[in-house]
Amino acid sequence: MFKNIFWMALMCLPLPLCASISLPADSIPETETVVNTLPPDGDDLWDSDSILMELDDVVVSAARTIVKSDRKLLYPQRGQIEGSTSGLDLINRLHLPGLSINPVFGTINLTGGRSVQLRRNGVLVSEKEIAAIPPSDIVRIEYIDSPGPRYEGADVVINVLTRRNDSGGNVSGEFMNAIGNGKFASIDDVAFSHGHGPSELAVNASWFMMTRDNWVRDYNETRHYADGTVEERREVGIPVKIGNSGLVTDVNYSYTPSESDMLNVRFNLGWDLIPYNEEGDRHSYLYTSTSPLPVEIKEHSSERSLTPALSLYYRHAFSRGESLTFEVTGTRVNSRSKRRYSERGEGRPEEDVVSDNRGRSNSLIAEGVWEKNISAWTFLAGGRHLQRLTSDRYAGTVAADITVRQAEISLYAGLSRRGTDWSASLSLKGSRIYSRQENVSRSDYAFQPEFVGSYSPVASLTIRYSAGLSASSPAVAMMSDVEQIVDAGMVVRGNPGLKAYRTFNQRFNLGFNHHLFDVDWTVGFSREYNPVMGEIIREGTLFVKTYANQRSFDCLSSELNLLIHPFGDYLTLSLSPLFNRYISRGNTYTHTCNMFRFRWDLDVKFGNWVLSYNTFMGPSNRMYGEEIIEEKNMNMILAGYVAPTWSLQLGAFDPFMKTYWMETRNLSEIAPYTSRAYCHKNPYFTIKASFSLNYGKKQTSASPTPHLNTADDNQGLMKGFK
Repeated sequence: MFKNIFWMALMCLPLPLCASISLPADSIPETETVVNTLPPDGDDLWDSDSILMELDDVVVSAARTIVKSDRKLLYPQRGQIEGSTSGLDLINRLHLPGLSINPVFGTINLTGGRSVQLRRNGVLVSEKEIAAIPPSDIVRIEYIDSPGPRYEGADVVINVLTRRNDSGGNVSGEFMNAIGNGKFASIDDVAFSHGHGPSELAVNASWFMMTRDNWVRDYNETRHYADGTVEERREVGIPVKIGNSGLVTDVNYSYTPSESDMLNVRFNLGWDLIPYNEEGDRHSYLYTSTSPLPVEIKEHSSERSLTPALSLYYRHAFSRGESLTFEVTGTRVNSRSKRRYSERGEGRPEEDVVSDNRGRSNSLIAEGVWEKNISAWTFLAGGRHLQRLTSDRYAGTVAADITVRQAEISLYAGLSRRGTDWSASLSLKGSRIYSRQENVSRSDYAFQPEFVGSYSPVASLTIRYSAGLSASSPAVAMMSDVEQIVDAGMVVRGNPGLKAYRTFNQRFNLGFNHHLFDVDWTVGFSREYNPVMGEIIREGTLFVKTYANQRSFDCLSSELNLLIHPFGDYLTLSLSPLFNRYISRGNTYTHTCNMFRFRWDLDVKFGNWVLSYNTFMGPSNRMYGEEIIEEKNMNMILAGYVAPTWSLQLGAFDPFMKTYWMETRNLSEIAPYTSRAYCHKNPYFTIKASFSLNYGKKQTSASPTPHLNTADDNQGLMKGFK
């Protein structure tokens, strides 16, 4: 009880703090008012390019952030740019709310399992493409936390606005290696960009590899049978090897003959190889209450996938604030998953499960958007169509062929109005969601309104509120009419009768900016109606993990981000407590869970010398359905020298952690279990080096910004993991 009171009191600190020290408008530093001469909407770069270029040589020390109704515009400071080695490193130094960046693995996640989309000049890109951007090329970063219908399926969008090279280019590379007791990780990035007149070509490649040979997984499970028998099952794990690797390459060509036209062609190829899966690999001895003899369990699984994607984008800006945008993306996902599971014990039959599953998914997404600005009003209308064909072949102990056809067509419209100290927008989206599997087809219709508003009583304080409905369709793997064996007494099974479901979201945000610190406090509430969540049912002596449309799922969240910078960019401290309250209402169960997390980050810069400490959370810390997944926070410390063209830093990954762990708890009434995976002696010694060389470089303008999302990476294979 006292712990809950303490955390809630900490979350509410921003209210009296901001009220007591809010500044009158005439006390804002002059450099702040210069930046605020940007257009009130802050969205259309066709109007703001010239203003941005005039600010190239101005050191803006106070106006770090401009807040709009649906986004925040962040202008990196000179010290932040000089102390960063890549675009991803720069974003990390901005300490954006809810964002957790793992610098070793090069990944970006949001707290609470929410989804984040990355864009460069509005075009959807990968984390590796963001990392390949030279920090000096970044003009501003848009943190869009109320994305609206233009950003399909995203909770947060990060759009990095960069300058366009009219001539010359850049060659860069960043290399990080970490080694520990039985552990090794490496992430290596190289990039090349060249501009000539209206054309610009960018190519980058990233290689990642991670291995551990001391991964242990323990299980504790209780199975309640229909005849009243209760079986206690306890698995004691033995260390095994896990590892994965991947290669991502991107080729991007943009052609901008004038300020009114832009053509962009992007080809992406992703290759992932997981020879030893941390989710499925284990070696253990099982002890049960029904037998005095242990059972040896061995499980090994591997995965690989190849994903090519090609996208075409075109935008034309008419006179008087009118524009038309089109984008088409084709994606192909080829995946393969193999698993071998065995049980050996004296006095009991041998159990062997083998699976070799292959999946292929082809999709085409097309979208068009029309926009019109008239004085303080903005009008928007658009349409989006998705067509996907997924074919999965299951072989081994269980054999099946599954074909799923999906289509989704959406039409949306919106309008927004901005005043002197306020802005508001309203949008409406209508969707038809269709799926067909064998001879069973289903159509769902959804109407999704959304409202976003903001108010700034003084220049340093912004209050924002958003509310809306969204629709989601089940994952292909959940809908597949197939089952996979988990062990001798349990299977996982898809449900082809699943329906699309609706989610109501509302968020309240309060932001306060001061030259010594910034405060960002967000309270959110979401309710999913008839969501697709897991459950365990009993069929005789067999336990079945499956999916169903349950009653509802609620999440109440509160996150505070306090950014302290008393000496400008010489010292920045970020403190972020997070509280989530989950209420999961299934057809046969009701579960609640409170989660408290805390992270802090520190950046120190003196001349070319830098020191950074980062805490980052895994994406899985949440509850959903009957499962609670938690992961121990990771941390990293780096110190070194960052010059304009090269850098070298030394440090440690998880230097203060003896044991790293991940835990999954299933609260089923008939078959609850806890899975805990961990490794001891976790610290890694880390070395990071980079270089960035410009040649013949001339930059004259920032690139125009599209606002579409036409990406699809749905694999669709069901797996037999517990």
